[in-house]
Amino acid sequence: GKRGITPGQGDQSGGKKDRGRRKDDEGRRSRSPNRRRGRSPSKRSKSRGRYKKPVESKIPAGDLPLMKREGFPSIKNCCVEGRLERDSKGKIAVFGALYRFLPFDVRITKIGIKRSQFKKEGAPDPSGTITVQISAWPLWSKYPLGFVSPARNNKNKLEKSSSIQPRQSPSAGPPGGAAFGTNSESFSLTPSVAQASNTASESATVESHGSARDRKEGKEGKAGKKRKAVFNEYISVEEVEASPQLVISKLRVNRRNPRKAYVPRPKPKEGKQAEVLHDILIDGFTRRNRALDGDTVAVRILEGKKPGREGQDQGEIVAILNSTAERKVTGCLWGAQADGSVKPNDKVCRFVPLDKRLPIALIGRSRWPLSFKEELERKKEDSKANKKEDNKNENNEEKVGRGGIPDDAPTMIYVAKYQSWGIHQKMPFVSIIDQIGMTGNIKAETFALLEECGIDYDFNGDFDQDCLDCLQPFEVRKGKTWTIPEDEIKRRVDLRHKRICTIDPTTARDLDDALSIDPLPGKTGAYRIGVHIADVTHFLTPGSALDKEAKHRATTVYLVQKSLPMLPRLLSENLCSLAPKVDRLAFSCFFTMSATGKLLPEPKPWFGKTVIRTCCQLDYQTAQRLIECDLNTVEDTKDFYEKLEMAERMIPIEGVSLKDVGRDLKIFNKIAMQRRKERFNTGSLSLNRGKVGFGLDNNQLPVEMFVYERRNSNKMIEEYMLLANLLVAEKLLSVFPEKSLIRMQPSPEQKQLLELQAFMKELGYPIRCGSALEVQESLKALEDEKVSGVSMRGIAELLLTKPMMLALYKSSGDEDIESCHHYALNFDSYTHFTSPIRRYVDVIVHRQLAHAIEEEANGSFVTSDVKLPEEKMAKPPEVTRYSQGTIQDIAENCNTRKTNAKTAGEMSSRVYMALCLRTKPIVCDAVIVDMGHKSFKIMISHMGLDEQVFIQDIDAAEAYVVNKQGEKLNDENEKNTPKVERFLHILWAAGGKSERVGILGKITVKLVAKMAPPPISFRVRVINPSSQEIEADRECKASAARTGVVKALSTDPALMSDDI
Repeated sequence: GKRGITPGQGDQSGGKKDRGRRKDDEGRRSRSPNRRRGRSPSKRSKSRGRYKKPVESKIPAGDLPLMKREGFPSIKNCCVEGRLERDSKGKIAVFGALYRFLPFDVRITKIGIKRSQFKKEGAPDPSGTITVQISAWPLWSKYPLGFVSPARNNKNKLEKSSSIQPRQSPSAGPPGGAAFGTNSESFSLTPSVAQASNTASESATVESHGSARDRKEGKEGKAGKKRKAVFNEYISVEEVEASPQLVISKLRVNRRNPRKAYVPRPKPKEGKQAEVLHDILIDGFTRRNRALDGDTVAVRILEGKKPGREGQDQGEIVAILNSTAERKVTGCLWGAQADGSVKPNDKVCRFVPLDKRLPIALIGRSRWPLSFKEELERKKEDSKANKKEDNKNENNEEKVGRGGIPDDAPTMIYVAKYQSWGIHQKMPFVSIIDQIGMTGNIKAETFALLEECGIDYDFNGDFDQDCLDCLQPFEVRKGKTWTIPEDEIKRRVDLRHKRICTIDPTTARDLDDALSIDPLPGKTGAYRIGVHIADVTHFLTPGSALDKEAKHRATTVYLVQKSLPMLPRLLSENLCSLAPKVDRLAFSCFFTMSATGKLLPEPKPWFGKTVIRTCCQLDYQTAQRLIECDLNTVEDTKDFYEKLEMAERMIPIEGVSLKDVGRDLKIFNKIAMQRRKERFNTGSLSLNRGKVGFGLDNNQLPVEMFVYERRNSNKMIEEYMLLANLLVAEKLLSVFPEKSLIRMQPSPEQKQLLELQAFMKELGYPIRCGSALEVQESLKALEDEKVSGVSMRGIAELLLTKPMMLALYKSSGDEDIESCHHYALNFDSYTHFTSPIRRYVDVIVHRQLAHAIEEEANGSFVTSDVKLPEEKMAKPPEVTRYSQGTIQDIAENCNTRKTNAKTAGEMSSRVYMALCLRTKPIVCDAVIVDMGHKSFKIMISHMGLDEQVFIQDIDAAEAYVVNKQGEKLNDENEKNTPKVERFLHILWAAGGKSERVGILGKITVKLVAKMAPPPISFRVRVINPSSQEIEADRECKASAARTGVVKALSTDPALMSDDI
């Protein structure tokens, strides 16, 4: 029963007898709550009866003072008695997620105690005397942390404590950890975790948003009134399972409008009427109920609510079954004020994620990073310097925001994790775990976008040692190269004598496909074409550490300045890459075609393991020159090689002439173009968009921007890859109809397609949308139509991308798909076989194909100059077999990874475009393709851009949208105004001429860099066509020759075409 430190624990020193003043959070001296000025602690206790007389210290004098961190080891694990700190009105003071405990021994500093400690079974009365055990003192904390010692407080336990316990959601983490999106206001922290987990302890000190008086006892406001909850509590897992009317699926948040989120419906069960089911609309943040993009949620459909604009039912989220809140989030810190500024008394600042689909969060002042505080000081000085200047920069372009700081001021990018989000909090809390760098820095921006896109492995493309150990048998030692064992060659078809070449981008190193062609003996005008793909499966043992890592990565991520490979570079750029003049293992596909591009049924396709040696490594540009040149002028001389700008790797090996290679290319091109024409005539659909590339210097910084030009050589390779993928899919489905890994694309969203059809009819350009063939025929009819100097086909292709569904990987036995049909290609079966170096799907398809060849007879090889091996086709020691469920799991992961990789490439391109535009903006003409009363959408076709422009951002005397009668559009009359009768009215200067532009009208825009707020990108500014700004470059030029510049795209050019 004695108060103070438990005897036998600690050897702390006392220091002064009376420590009447303590340091508060800001380091200032303040009055101790144990004494009033002019009175001793004991006198105050007698007069008020609130505090008890402190115990006499039994600790030897001369030791470290207990108020300092150095003395903490002496009091760690000690139990001390005291009371909770109170405010000026005598109420228990709340400091974020903590109470502050004041020991009776005034020499011991304050101790932070988690508020949730008093909500547990057997917890003491917080208004009385309690005993606390001191547990930890993190470096970031001003005070040590402790927890209530239950053994010493049983007689003071709360009544009905079980009714106060927080009820966790299905997505809640383990007890004692961070429970993001639980019904409690913050997660619990058990005594065992408090001493070992810095992360949990950091979360415990988060300062809540709002006044402490409004958060009395966690849930009460003024006059003891219960605080109003912002969100609904989650229902339990049992309640979800017992409610069949709930829809369970993954949440998808609209990137452009984060207030809108969608949950797809599952396919109707058998026996129900087949109908088109729209996604469920989750409109607003309240109905989303703290769920994040990618969470698996349970949704209740709201009865009586009007369907959304797209015809969806509306719903609300009632539970989170699988949360993604543990992910890392990149973003920047902004002040709590509306303009992003910080006031001296602000307790929190905002964490603004770069991914607009994620919620803005809060972080307490005591946890602001030092770099953010330094940034605030710098901005404060900049603000003072700009006070006397005009609110525009030197070019009179960009307005000044954020409290007088220019919009292009660099900002630090941070990595954070969400910590807690209770039902009474409008925003979640985060903790900063790292800082990346300033906006505008290539490395920092790349790191941020990779984090945002869920790339959760090494950003330099490196692999762990256990993965690299799998390649020890094939390791290339210094001065030596790996050679194929003779036993392996004997089990394969030897094609090293054949004329086989590769055609890839200039900078490509992962060469995974090659072509060969031979006249078919005995048939005039028929050719046996070989597509040879790198045999990655020979080096990738199923189930190995490297195979598991490749499965996890699923695809190579292509950025502008680099790529993150799916496989170690020893494989992707060496052992598997089909480089010239070296022997390589391949998986080959042979088929027969006529000179008119017809696929001949006989001889049947042949698939098998081979050994090849490519004769040259061409790029698309050189291949195009050879296709177009006169063969009589081709010479194997140094001067001719220099004339074609051929690098050494492009020169054919000894025994092969460049004229022979050129002849093969001409035949390849002739057959491919005929095949392509026939494919589109029979129903394939192509929606092409322009692509921007960049010229980089030695530091990977952009020095130029150009529009990438697709050549016939690109299209030629595309046709043969598509055909090989088609034939492999047919082979797999014939053997494994229920578990083949296929690539399919559903039909477009019919409601959106019909709306587009009606819109095009209003414009005077009717299209048919009954099938992919009808759409393609309609597009072809628009090729010669020009609107505002732009091809109408390009505009229609852009508008058609919205209703199109994403192509997906699926198992052929998946119940969710009605068929394996690929809508855009109009193929009944299709898969990916031709790129195993950069796609894990292709690796699985190779293994399935090897299994299929063992199960079913293969076609004949037929070429007379090739001797088939005496032994059976090479295969792993055991043929790899996959179940239908395993194939489906792999397909789902590959779908997610492919989407993330594509998003990362697009974001990388926007970053580089912003850096280019920062030094040299572009002025060009754009076409308005859609219009509302607040914004309109423009298209810049040759650059592949479609951007939203807000009318309020137009720098003009007047700017608004009117109807045909000249009335301003608003929320009410917009719905009744056809799009073709909407016009953008702009008056550039008072008393000047006005401009009126309708749908498909031309407008002059200027592309400028947007450096803040992050992420950096670019924005479109509408400008006066008669202004001096027109003197700037009006176009993004096509690629011009420039020495010392490496040209790069944010994707492999082979990926820019149809689904190959």
